[in-house]
Amino acid sequence: MNHKEFIIFLDSIFKAIGFHKKGSTWYKKLVELTQIVKPQKSNFGNYYYLEYGYIINRVQLEGLDMHIFKRLASNDKEENRKIGEILNFENNYSEEQRKKEIQNYISRFIIQEFEKINSENELKAYLTSSGLPTIPLAVRNYFSIK
Repeated sequence: MNHKEFIIFLDSIFKAIGFHKKGSTWYKKLVELTQIVKPQKSNFGNYYYLEYGYIINRVQLEGLDMHIFKRLASNDKEENRKIGEILNFENNYSEEQRKKEIQNYISRFIIQEFEKINSENELKAYLTSSGLPTIPLAVRNYFSIK
C-alpha cells in the first residue's frame, strides 16, 4: 500500500462516520468539540502513525494542531507491537489483511473513543480520569484541571 492508497482507505472509513477531509486530515465538527484524525508518515521509513484527538471549539489553539493529542496505540505491549507492524508498509502483509487489521484497530481505539466523547463535559471527565501526561495549559485552565 502506498501513501495515496492509504489516504483513500482512511477516507472511506472516516467519511462513512461523518468526517470531512481537508488535505490528509479528517475533521468532525461537533457543537463544542472537533474530533480530528491525521496520519503522520515517518521520516525514517515507509511507516505511519495515526494521530487523533480533539479541539475545544471555544479555546484558541495557539499553534497546536489539536488541544488533546493521542496516537493509535495500546497499553498492551504485544498489541502495540502489532499496531506498529501493521502500519509499517515495509512489512509483507497482504493489502486485504493490512486493511482489515487497520480498520479493526481504528474501530476499537479511535472510533469507540470518539463515540464516547462528544461534548466538553465528556472530554473533561475523560481527561480527569485517564491520567494523560500532557494536557496543555490552556485546556487545564479552561476545565480547571490541576
